[in-house]
Amino acid sequence: MLTRYRLLRALKIAAFLVSILYIVWHISRKPELHDPDLLLKPFGNADNARMLAVVLFLMLVNWSIEAIKWRSLLASIENVGFFHSLRAVLSGVTVSFYTPNRVGEFAGRILHLEPEHRVRGALATFVGATAQVMITFQAGLAALIFFRNEFLSEAAVPWIIFPAAIIILMLPVLWLQIPKVAHFRFMSAMLQRYPRYLEVFDHYSRKQMIAIYLLSGIRYLVFCTQQFILLTISGFTGTWLLSIGLSALSFLLITLVPSIAVGELGMRGGVNLFVFTPYFDNVPAILFSTFLLWIINLAIPALLGAVGLLYIRIKKPAA
Repeated sequence: MLTRYRLLRALKIAAFLVSILYIVWHISRKPELHDPDLLLKPFGNADNARMLAVVLFLMLVNWSIEAIKWRSLLASIENVGFFHSLRAVLSGVTVSFYTPNRVGEFAGRILHLEPEHRVRGALATFVGATAQVMITFQAGLAALIFFRNEFLSEAAVPWIIFPAAIIILMLPVLWLQIPKVAHFRFMSAMLQRYPRYLEVFDHYSRKQMIAIYLLSGIRYLVFCTQQFILLTISGFTGTWLLSIGLSALSFLLITLVPSIAVGELGMRGGVNLFVFTPYFDNVPAILFSTFLLWIINLAIPALLGAVGLLYIRIKKPAA
């Protein structure tokens, strides 16, 4: 048993080293990130440097909000502190680099919980993740309605706009029913087998669910604002609202396309070119803001999360 414990410790350290090397290797293979003029542009003057510092600060705000959300959702399962929650959230970003549509975030987080709490912790993580996805769909569909003349054909408008409006209104109504999921008739068979797991949903009040929804919305505005600042550094002269709307449409399309985080960078660039070019015809600037936002919001947190993997608790077997 002691040998098994040492093996698990060795695997934890190996995961840390492999994660860092893999992320650095992936970035090094992107030729778009090797252009000194493109990468050094934000440091060209003091104003840009200050704006870039704001974007970095907002990255901390972004993941701190997510840590607060996750900690709140875990309250009935395991008492974790803010920094413990933040480490787990960042570890989830690291693991998500290797999995389709970032489903690995679940595994990366729950490994920081006690083994007996991990299944319920995954269910709690699901609640927070669906809130964020719902915000993305609502904002993206609202943007599609607003920009319908630019991105939809005249024939497609009546077939898309009305269903989009219905989805925007119905998503939060359905999502707020999650606390009742354990009481749905079709869940009865599962409840008989796993009652202690599904009961986690009973602990979420409507007030807490609304708080999670609002925190998800604030977090969404944070990374939309980051993209606006980076576009402004690159020469974008549009308003914050225009940038928010285009970003919302961009994030919706990115969410709909199956991918893994390490492959997202090129796809994000293509989507942003499609969405922003009608309003900002500057391809290098759009790519610059896209790549830098990816580095700040995903690559840097993933590197920090690799360090967090070292904090995963492996229970030493009794002698």
